[in-house]
Amino acid sequence: MSPSALFLNPWMLAALAAATIPIIIEWLFRRRKRQIELPTIRFLLDNKEQEKIKRQDRILLILRTAAIVLLVLAIARPIIRHQTGSGEQSRNVVILIDGTASMQQQTTETTSFGLAKRKAAGVVAGLPKGTHVTVILLGDQARTIVDNQEDLHTAKAEIDSLRPTCSSAPMSGGLADIEKMLEGRKAEVYVFSDFQQNTWIPDKKTGPTAEVLARLQKQCEVFMVDCGGTPQFNYMVTDLHPVEYVMSTETPVQFQVTVKCVGEVPSPAPESKLNFIVNDEVKDTQPVANLPSGGFHHTFTYRFAKPGEYLVQAVIDGDSYRADNSRYFLCKVPESVKVLILDDSAGGSGSADSHTFANAIAPPNHPSRPRLSHFTTWTVPSSQLVYQNIDDYQVVVLAGVDLSDESMVAKLERYVTDGGTLWIFMSDHVNRLDYNRLLFKNGGGLMPVRLIETDTPAPAGAQPPYLKLDEPVAGLADLTDFGSAKEAVFMHHLPVEVRGGQVLLSLSDGTPAVVAKRYPSSTVGGRVLFTNCTAGPQWSWLPAMGQYLVMVQDLLRYMVDQPDAAVNLTVGDVFEQPVYISKQQVMIKLPDGSPVLATPHDRVGSFRDVDPSATTTQPANSAGSEQAAQASSYQLSFRDTQGNGVYEVDTIEERVPRRRFVVNIDPRSGEGDLSRLTEESFATAFGGSSWTWVSPGRSIEELAANLHTVTELASLLFWILAIMLGVESFLAWRFGRRRGPSADPAAEAVRRGGEVSL
Repeated sequence: MSPSALFLNPWMLAALAAATIPIIIEWLFRRRKRQIELPTIRFLLDNKEQEKIKRQDRILLILRTAAIVLLVLAIARPIIRHQTGSGEQSRNVVILIDGTASMQQQTTETTSFGLAKRKAAGVVAGLPKGTHVTVILLGDQARTIVDNQEDLHTAKAEIDSLRPTCSSAPMSGGLADIEKMLEGRKAEVYVFSDFQQNTWIPDKKTGPTAEVLARLQKQCEVFMVDCGGTPQFNYMVTDLHPVEYVMSTETPVQFQVTVKCVGEVPSPAPESKLNFIVNDEVKDTQPVANLPSGGFHHTFTYRFAKPGEYLVQAVIDGDSYRADNSRYFLCKVPESVKVLILDDSAGGSGSADSHTFANAIAPPNHPSRPRLSHFTTWTVPSSQLVYQNIDDYQVVVLAGVDLSDESMVAKLERYVTDGGTLWIFMSDHVNRLDYNRLLFKNGGGLMPVRLIETDTPAPAGAQPPYLKLDEPVAGLADLTDFGSAKEAVFMHHLPVEVRGGQVLLSLSDGTPAVVAKRYPSSTVGGRVLFTNCTAGPQWSWLPAMGQYLVMVQDLLRYMVDQPDAAVNLTVGDVFEQPVYISKQQVMIKLPDGSPVLATPHDRVGSFRDVDPSATTTQPANSAGSEQAAQASSYQLSFRDTQGNGVYEVDTIEERVPRRRFVVNIDPRSGEGDLSRLTEESFATAFGGSSWTWVSPGRSIEELAANLHTVTELASLLFWILAIMLGVESFLAWRFGRRRGPSADPAAEAVRRGGEVSL
């Protein structure tokens, strides 16, 4: 059997050579014989004292030599390995790795998550053959990576490939999942964590975690492996957004950045700066000094030179936790926000209604001056809709058109479902039955109101109602500054029944004037706006008032809302995009560059029941081709948004509307507070001591490898060594007293090893 099978540190056995040191010292310092003249030989006849002294010296020499041997053997750590019988139950090991955002704090050599991975992989590598290993990553939920795996190499490889998340989750959830998984089974549970207070004591409530931990300790051996570093202050970029989400080229855009600090900044404060970056190029820098704990706001102004997609980023430096030092905003900046107006009057060239409305959307200005609006308009008859690529327009306006073509309605439904905006106006040409049948659809269609087919005559002598602008509405704050616009008289309007919509503006008689709706649901899709008047001055005097331009601009911004919201997500959100051409898998590149496959699913919408195999060989721009294209579209839903950064869908541009999206850390998660629990505070918070705390300086790999399979003898040897040294000290003291000065010079001479001469 090799020495490595009997000792944990077999190389220390070379130090056994030190056992010769007492012998060498004894030999070097032994007194040489001297000739002493005595008058008589009577002292040579009795040598008992000399023999006694030699025997005592041998005892002390043996004890000292044995002490060195025991010390060397104890340091070499001798072990007794227990042979596992064939009928003995194999070990069951559960590894829980904290993957929350705080684990990305930098330690002395790596991040806390990197240290946890290395230690966990070392534990698995040292386990005996036949051990069953389960690995769980705790993020926003407990995710099983390896389940009851006997192949230790596979389990170790899975641990090495783990990525940290940027989510926040209470540890009680992961422990509760393990408790259910291990019900009725004995196991060793190793928890690798930085023991951040927010993870273990969310909202300062220890009850849920303490209860789960107490139950888990009754059936399992629990090891708390500390992988955290020294808690430090933390700079956080908590917000980055444009002041106005509607953007266009050559128009200044203001981006507001919010920076906060958690923890106490050392004095003097480290040099820090806030960088404003566009497409990986630093455009502006703001020095940061003595950042208050409450944080500060700063506004950067930038002008986009040409249309395209831009990645805007705010980055602050100066701390050891970089996960929340940056924030992203992905925006698609057009040359202008296009509005398509469908108007059947005047042969499609635009009636007085649509002309007035178009001027309110894009007021004319001198070519040498900056544009007054982000919007531009294009007016066509409704019959030309089939030839228009409405995905190029942010807003489509129905200026009171005669609606009877079902294919046109289908195209509008698909457009709004994909996030477009539809604005519906009334006119004398509107057929209420067609609008109710095709747009209202008993509350399931685009229109948020049902048009009542019979008008209710106004009382004799009643004054026409006017538009009320004094009721505050979220997103329309500018309108409330005008108060009640009594001059905005409505000579005519339609009786309506609101169903599934939000009334934004009303008339003085209570009739809904402007109603908004999210289609197809309240959380996804685009917006539809219904206005109970014409787009121009036919039914109302509102277009002749100064408030009209402000109202149109505000309503347009309200409807467009945040056009880039689908690609600016928070950790845990779902990225959703319509997919065209095919249902084939797509590859998504994560922020760290690793690829993940995602499979589009059947699109849930107006065309989910249409046969996807419908022919697409009809001429381009035909209604049949458009409907077939709509029928063959799918939906991509990607949920693995656990890391912050830039994600990319690796496919052609024609297949999805947006190929990139960004994910940011939720500043409300509490992961920015790096306060940790120590062994003492952990015991105080959760009580009990059944768990084993493994500090950073202790080898968890060795502890796990030897658990239940190896018995170490080092502690026993150290106890024997201590006893032996005590005995040696006592004997040396006793022997020293008995060898006091002798009155007999001959005896003293013999004791000292002298030679007597007569």
